[in-house]
Amino acid sequence: MKLLQINTDSSVKCILAVAQNIWVIGTERDVFFIYNGENNGILQHYCKSNCPDLPSDNIIGGYVDKRNGIWLYTDALGTCRFDMQTEKLTYFAIYDEKGEKLTSQSDFNVYEDINDYLWVHPYGGGLSFYDYQTNQLIPFSSSNGDIKWKSSNRCYISYSDRQGNLWMCTSSWGLERFSFYKPHFNLFTPISKDLELQENDIRAIAIDSKGRLWTGNKNEEICVYDSLYHLIGKLDNNGNLITRTSRSCRLGKAYYIMEDSSKRIWIGTKGKGLICATPFDDDKFVLKYFNYEAQNIYSLSHDDVYNIFEDSKHRIWIATYGGGLNYMVPKKNGEYQFINYRNNMKNYPMRDCSRIRSISEDDIGNIWAGTTGGILTFNTNFVYRKILFLKNSQVL
Repeated sequence: MKLLQINTDSSVKCILAVAQNIWVIGTERDVFFIYNGENNGILQHYCKSNCPDLPSDNIIGGYVDKRNGIWLYTDALGTCRFDMQTEKLTYFAIYDEKGEKLTSQSDFNVYEDINDYLWVHPYGGGLSFYDYQTNQLIPFSSSNGDIKWKSSNRCYISYSDRQGNLWMCTSSWGLERFSFYKPHFNLFTPISKDLELQENDIRAIAIDSKGRLWTGNKNEEICVYDSLYHLIGKLDNNGNLITRTSRSCRLGKAYYIMEDSSKRIWIGTKGKGLICATPFDDDKFVLKYFNYEAQNIYSLSHDDVYNIFEDSKHRIWIATYGGGLNYMVPKKNGEYQFINYRNNMKNYPMRDCSRIRSISEDDIGNIWAGTTGGILTFNTNFVYRKILFLKNSQVL
C-alpha cells in the first residue's frame, strides 16, 4: 500500500477511477484533484482559479464516461463535465419552461446504455442524454409536444436495463418504460424531390465485386452507384457510365441484374432481351445484346428475361416469362447458342412452365425454378440434350 498525500485539509468525498493509475479525488471544500501514476505520480489540482465555471467547491460524487469525461455531482443545482483531453470544464445549469433553475428533490445520476446513449440526470432534475459532438445536454421528456425540461416533469430515479429500455419513476406518471429501436431499414431515393418519378421505381438491383450498386429503373436506365450511394453514372448504349440524362441510356426495363464469376454484368430486360456488359475499364463496358429471333432456333427463346443465374458448373441460365428456360453454350467464334425448348431441350414442359420468375441452385446440385405452373427442378449433372425435369416432384 502507498499513502498519497494531497495538498488540502478538506475531507475526501469520492474517488473515481479514470484508467489504471489515474484517479479523480473529489473533496468537500477544495473541489477535485487528478492523480496520474503513469506520469511520475503528478497530482493536479482543479479549482475555481483554473476552472472558473465550477458552481461549488463541494464534490459529492461523480461518474467517468466511456470517453473519460468526468461528471461531477456538487451541492449546486445542475452538473459539470470535465474533459480530460482539453482540461476544460462545462457547467450545465438546467432551466424549466419559465427560465428558472429546476429545483426538484431528485439526485444526480449518470449511466450509459447498450445503445451508447449517455444519460445524465443532474442534481435538481432534468433528465437528458449527452451529445458528444455539441457538448450539450439534450432534454428527454415523457410528455408530448416540444421536448423541454419542465418543472412539473420530475424524475426521481431512472435506470437502463440490458435490453436498452429506459425505466423512469416520475411524479406525473409513476413508473414508465421507454424502448428505443434503431432503424433497420434505410430508404435510398435516387431523385428525392418526387417519389412517383419512374427513376425511383426500381425493378432490379445487384452489388458487384467492386462494391458498386447496380439498379434498373422503370425509366429504362441502368444506374451505378458507389458504396456511399453516390451516382457513378448511367450505362449508355456505348458501354460508358455517364452522369447526364440522355436517351442513349434507355437500354430497357431491367428486371434482373447479376455479375458472373468472370466479372461480366448480365442484365435481363422486359421486352428487350438480354444484355451482357463486359468491363474493360473502370467506367467502360463492351455491350452485347441477345434477342429472340424467329428464324434462329438457337437464339434466346423470349425477350422477357425475369431472372439470370450462374450454376456451380458456371453455366448461365436465363429464365424468361413466356419462353421457358435457356442455358448458354459458348461457340468457338465467341458467340453463344441458347439451349431451350426450340432446339435440344425437347422434353421441357412448355405448356405449364413457360413463364419463370426465379431460379436458383441448392447445395447438392439441384436447380430449382419457380414458374407459374409450379416448381420445376433438375440436376446439374445432366447429359447434353438429356435433362430429367421434375415438376412439383413428378417426373416429366
